Amino acid sequence: MNPNTETIKNNILELYNAKKYKEAIEEAKKHDFDNLFLYNLMASCYKYIKEYENSLEYFQKALAEGQNYHIYYNLANLYEMMEKYDDAIKNYELSLSLEKNQPLCLQNIGHCHMQAKRSDKALAYLKKAYKLDKKNAAIANSLATAYKDVSDASSATKYYKEAIKLDPKNPNGYNNIGVHYMNLNEKEKALECYAKALEIKPDDMVTHRHITMISKYDKDSDHLAQMLEFEKKTTDKEQLCQLCYALAKAHEDIGDYDKFFHYLNLASELRLQTNEYDFQKETNTFKLVKYFHNKHKDSKVDKRKLVKGKQPIFVIGMPRSGTTLVEQILSSHSSVHGAGELYYFSNLAKKTLEKVLKKEDYDYSKEVANLRKGYYEAIKAHNIKEPIFVDKMPENFKFVHMMIDAFPEAKIVHLNRDPMAVCWSMYKQYFHAGIYYSCNQRYLGRFHKLYQHIMKYYNEAYGNKIYNLNYEALTENQEEETRKLLEYCELPWEDSCLEFHKNKRAVATASNQQVRKGMYKGSSKAWKKYEKYLQPLMEELDKEGCALDNKALDGIYHDTINQIRHLKQLMGITQTARNVYANALKKEVPKKQAPKGQTQGIATINDKNYLIDDLSQKAKEYLASYKASQERVELLERKLEIAKTALQQ
Repeated sequence: MNPNTETIKNNILELYNAKKYKEAIEEAKKHDFDNLFLYNLMASCYKYIKEYENSLEYFQKALAEGQNYHIYYNLANLYEMMEKYDDAIKNYELSLSLEKNQPLCLQNIGHCHMQAKRSDKALAYLKKAYKLDKKNAAIANSLATAYKDVSDASSATKYYKEAIKLDPKNPNGYNNIGVHYMNLNEKEKALECYAKALEIKPDDMVTHRHITMISKYDKDSDHLAQMLEFEKKTTDKEQLCQLCYALAKAHEDIGDYDKFFHYLNLASELRLQTNEYDFQKETNTFKLVKYFHNKHKDSKVDKRKLVKGKQPIFVIGMPRSGTTLVEQILSSHSSVHGAGELYYFSNLAKKTLEKVLKKEDYDYSKEVANLRKGYYEAIKAHNIKEPIFVDKMPENFKFVHMMIDAFPEAKIVHLNRDPMAVCWSMYKQYFHAGIYYSCNQRYLGRFHKLYQHIMKYYNEAYGNKIYNLNYEALTENQEEETRKLLEYCELPWEDSCLEFHKNKRAVATASNQQVRKGMYKGSSKAWKKYEKYLQPLMEELDKEGCALDNKALDGIYHDTINQIRHLKQLMGITQTARNVYANALKKEVPKKQAPKGQTQGIATINDKNYLIDDLSQKAKEYLASYKASQERVELLERKLEIAKTALQQ
């Protein structure tokens, strides 16, 4: 290699390693040697400054120069950052096909499966990664989390400890095992681990929030004073969000409700600001689910093709409606295993719904059979010994129709609770990704109305196939309601079900502290003392109907027609503009006026080479705009079909 070229490469790499990504890009653009190196580096730089489209473009250019496992790995890492986990997995696999022994690649595939809520597959890949590199603390930590997700508490403890042993200066190791101990109700161990995490990184606001979850505060609390000091100097929105949730909890304990809601509202706003969220997508999902049920309510499923497996009890309802309590009661029975919140069913159900949106051909009976088969394959990772298990994923209520068809032998327990109690409990709770509607009182009220509508709809369709259990009735009449619950589940009575708080299983939900204390009465009235702060929520819950009612659907139907009409007009203008710019690139520039509103003077261009690059770019832009409008029209037309069908029911 030319010594001068080597020097240039090193200079660019120095900028990259110093995280001066924009400067590295500008320097790389000046040279045209070793394009594989330059394109890969530029793509990585664009990735870190979050210019994802540019990053994708340069990774593709790099691959055109020659396949390389590093490039596939970096491209996969980009997709992972973009939260496109299946695309990430595909490219990590391509990297592995070129270089097999890559423990970090296997770890990242495991992480992608974990983020996509496929704990069974995550565990398989992380085991392989750990086998290749037993000295990597990050791999040991990820493996521990995978074991935790499949309810193997002892293995999780083992590998969390191993991760700390390998990297005792990493605060994440202590924080993660602290959460694990909290789920096991070992509070003192959890607090010790959190304290060690803060010794290493005092400004880790996630750890501060975790401490508040298992601590009680008064106005003279040292930890509260410490957090208030951090408030003055924390500027990062995500860290500030975590801190505000922590400060909200502390001020609730103190009884300073004005400050409690000040911090709670701020935390909620920050949560929405730092995550892309569109409530309309929630409404669209409910519409699609209802449309799908109407389409297949009379479809026949060949039960002979349904694979055999252990009997599930699906516990569904709104989050914070008592689902954890019911799982704890049922899993206290000697014949029942509590599997926790499993995403397997909803992941598989959503894949079928995607086929409906994309207008793909499918056989409903086969879809149901494959859903059941895939579900039981995933469950194997949990090593369930009991003949019956509880799948407590609250929002599986959306997919009751597929649940009944795929698991005709299953029991379905639906928890309902006072709407204000549920929504208030959700609003003050920090949930992990996916329940962002709980961060806005109006969104929360609207979502609850959608939930009520769909559950009323399912109850009318399926009758006694769904067991409706009222949370307030359960807390007031524990033994009577527990006996009725066990009778529905065809389980013989066991006194242990009344002493559910003695159950030692790990509980990884927001209710993990409450279910350790026995039955708590009166919690559904707790919101009343905060009534003046909850007016937006109350207003939404008091409104009649929801977006799934015929009146609302009729409005959506006609609004969609207008959107399609407008987009088609826009497509016509865009196509004309694109043609004008494209023609300007030909030998003879056409003597015609540019479309109204577009760049003037095109008809007077005499020099063919004048702004040729600019014209070419504009032609591309208008073509891209046309294609985007076309895709939007196709999507709206599919939604139109769904709304039209719903109106006909």
